[in-house]
Amino acid sequence: MAEVHLKPVDNERLANLCGPLDKHLRQLERRFGVEINNRGNNFRVIGSPGTVELAARLIEEIYAAGKDEMITAEKIHLHIQNANIDDELDKQLPEELSIKTKHGIVKGRTPNQRLYLENIQDHDINFGIGPAGTGKTY
Repeated sequence: MAEVHLKPVDNERLANLCGPLDKHLRQLERRFGVEINNRGNNFRVIGSPGTVELAARLIEEIYAAGKDEMITAEKIHLHIQNANIDDELDKQLPEELSIKTKHGIVKGRTPNQRLYLENIQDHDINFGIGPAGTGKTY
């Protein structure tokens, strides 16, 4: 768990960071697999130690960027990409994980796909949801 206290307190920037109905925070939660709770300018990030630190750092960066620009879902995505988050998440997952199917061997290309494959191996029932092209079929 990490605590983030954003200064200076600016309600407009906080609303910009959180997005409508906390949409931007939910986007960060899905990407990092963490839970983000906030009350005013105090944020609590709950999850695994590595991803909690990354998410907390990114919240601070996005808050700082919100001073000069309007934050959108696309800009949140760009901040995630610019922070090289995938490299950090790669270090936390097994190197080579694959599943043999009747159509061939399936390997995860992204950290989330590898995590999904790991869950398939560890659990009897899995539910995969997400946009097209993310590897749910396998």
